[in-house]
This record gives sequence, structure tokens and C-alpha cells, in this order.
Amino acid sequence: MSKRFDEFGFRPEIMQAIQDAGYETCTPIQEKAMGPILAGHDLTGLAETGSGKTAAFLLPILDRMPLGEEDPRALVVAPTRELAQQVAAEAVKLGKHRKVRIAAVYGGTGLGSQKNELLAGIDLVVGTPGRLIDFIRQTYLRISRLRYLVLDEADRMLDMGFIKDMEFIMSKAPMSRQTLLFSATLPEPVLELASQFMFEPVQVEVERPSLTARNIEQSVFLARDLRSKVRLLKDLLRSEKPAQALVFVATREKTAELADDLRRAGEKVASISSLLSQTNRERVLGGFRDGTYKVLVATDVAGRGLDIEGVSHVFNFDVPGSPDDYVHRVGRTGRAGRKGRAITLVSPRDVPLLADIEAHLGVRLERPDGEGAAPASQREDRPGPRRRRGASVKGRKGARGSSGRSGSGEKGGGSGQGRRRRRGGRGRGRGGGGEGGSRDR
Repeated sequence: MSKRFDEFGFRPEIMQAIQDAGYETCTPIQEKAMGPILAGHDLTGLAETGSGKTAAFLLPILDRMPLGEEDPRALVVAPTRELAQQVAAEAVKLGKHRKVRIAAVYGGTGLGSQKNELLAGIDLVVGTPGRLIDFIRQTYLRISRLRYLVLDEADRMLDMGFIKDMEFIMSKAPMSRQTLLFSATLPEPVLELASQFMFEPVQVEVERPSLTARNIEQSVFLARDLRSKVRLLKDLLRSEKPAQALVFVATREKTAELADDLRRAGEKVASISSLLSQTNRERVLGGFRDGTYKVLVATDVAGRGLDIEGVSHVFNFDVPGSPDDYVHRVGRTGRAGRKGRAITLVSPRDVPLLADIEAHLGVRLERPDGEGAAPASQREDRPGPRRRRGASVKGRKGARGSSGRSGSGEKGGGSGQGRRRRRGGRGRGRGGGGEGGSRDR
């Protein structure tokens, strides 16, 4: 039976916030991680988005950290603006009765208001690597008195070219700090980072029974080329009638192009990528959450950290460049135990990428000769004998979960389609840096 939060000895102000949030029993990662964190150990936690990991590190920090100092005592580093905003919002919710001063700093918006928050005195800072380094170098953010340093979704920061940035931030923090690293996987560079900057970390991991949840039905449909994919997607949106749908593409330029195509077909659609200003990104996400838009076209980087429970469908318009990205995308639907649907559109050049996904999942998806045909308009425009074009299979158990490895960094160029990647391969370079190479400033 899961532990209750009152078993951890949190102070009354934190327990009140927990009750206000409606939390009763701990998730597995919270149950395993909070004890060692409260005991003062460095910790590496293997946990995915949606596992409750944010509260797992925030609750002990908010309970034990000293307040009222000029310089922050806790710093959380997150790979994307959206994740930084979500972590900061959770910190505000859980720290409100202790009156913890919290600031979120990230790129895509002006420096002025964020700088003023830091100069006014702050207890806990949540930020993206590029913007944090800007403020550290300009001395608006002094981290020499940190008690807690958290690296959230460390493997994703590695993918986005932030490994050197993480090293820089950790090197500026005091040796006496407590370091917490959370990641869906532990690739070698992340392990090296832990061994270099952490002291005998406790490692906790929650068992992942399936790479993709059983309540998510996964399907594959074939298309001959780009035009066929667009037509097929329009047909599927009409036939599936999703409550809300996320459509993933490979490049940031394609988000607007595809959204325009779908809008002309009558869909209530918006697109999100690093090409948008922070104000417009927030406007688009707000419109998607409140139902103004039924379809959101996004890249892997822009979609990172999105946690919207109402997403009924995920469409992979472009097959992801790595199996872990597939798992991450599919995980955007079927939230909180709801049923979800994930549909991948596959052209001939995508077949090697699909094979990698199948190997990763440990299941062979049925090929075009299997059951599940494409919509009629896709079959009728093809010369020659009719063949069934789709395949459908329920998600099955696999070896591990992950947060995804885009590798594209939302760059406008090559999407990685048509080339095969080794599973587990990761680049160290910054060329594909997050948010289109901007390092999220």
C-alpha cells in the first residue's frame, strides 16, 4: 500500500498545501525519493513525465529550505520553457503557506521583469539553461549559497545540447549543496555528469510495466508521399473526431505549413514552435487547453513538458527520428487513466524508422497487408490492385521508458526522416541546441 504524505513529517504549512492540492497517497517515485532527499542524500531518480516526480523533489525542498535570504537557496534546471513554467507553478502551489518566493526564468521573453524578480530577493529559482547562464554571468543570479540543485529531465537536456551548460551551472554551485538529478534514462554522458558533480548519490527507479500504456491504442497507416500524408491526416481527423489532438512534425517550419493546410480544411487548429514568441506560445497553449483549438501541431521540443489531460489523439505526421521520441509522443494521450489513440503515418522512406520503433517496443506492428485499411480516399487514388494499407495493434510491454531524443533541436533543416538511427545514440554537440539552437534564451 502506498505511503501517505503525513508519514514523512512535513511541517504543517506543507501538509496544508498538500491537502489543498488534493494529494493523499504518494506515487511510486515520491515514495522512493522523498525519504533519501529529506535525509540529505544526493539522488538520481529514473522517472518519466506524469510520474509525480516534480512533487517528489519539491516537497522536501520546500519543507526544509531556509527562507528570506537575498540569494536563492534552491535551483531547478529544466530543458524547456513550458516545463520550467509548470515546475514553477507547482512550487507556488506547494509553497504558498510557507510564503516561498519563487521565480521562473526562461528565454523567449524580455530580461527586465525576470531580472527585477531576482534582484528583489528569491528563495527558489526554476529556469532553462541558457537564461540561467545569462543571469549568472551578469551577476543578477548568485548561486554560491545554494542548498539544493535539481536537474530535471537531464537526458532531454543532453539531447538539446545543454550538457556543457549543465556542467557550467553545477561548477558554479557550492560543493556543499544537495544535488538531485531526474531523468527517464541514464545515458553515459548523464552518468558521467553524476559521477563528477554528485557525492555517492542514491539511485531510485520506479518499475515501468510498459513503454506505452495499455489504455493507448496504436495504429499505423501508410501513405505514398507528403501529399498523401496530408490528405490522409485530414481524413483521419474527420473520421476519428478527436476531442483534442496533438500532431507531431519534424521541423518548426512545418508546424505552420501543416496547420494552414488543416485550417483550410475546416479544423480548429494552431501550431507551436520556437519560432513563436513566448507571449504567442502561451496564448496558443491557453487556447488548446480551453478548447478554442481542437488540434495543435507541434515539434518534439515544443511538445516537451505538455501535460494536457484532455488529449484524446496523437498523430505522428512525421515518424520520430528515435524510438524514445515515439514513446514520449504517444504518452501525451491516455493521461490519468483515460483511453487514448496514437496514429503514425508512414511513407516508404520511414520504414527503417518504424522498424527501430518496433524493436524498441518489443512488438512487430502489422504491416500494410495486415488488418486496418486507410480511409477510402487514400485507397481510391492508388493505381493497381487494392491492398490494405493500415495496421493496428494495442501497446504491449517493452524494455524501458524514456523522455525522448529528438536530435532535431527544431532546426529548420533535415528532419532525420529516411535515415536510420541507432537506439541509444546521443550527440554531445550544440548544433541541434534546444529551441532552434538558441539555447532557450
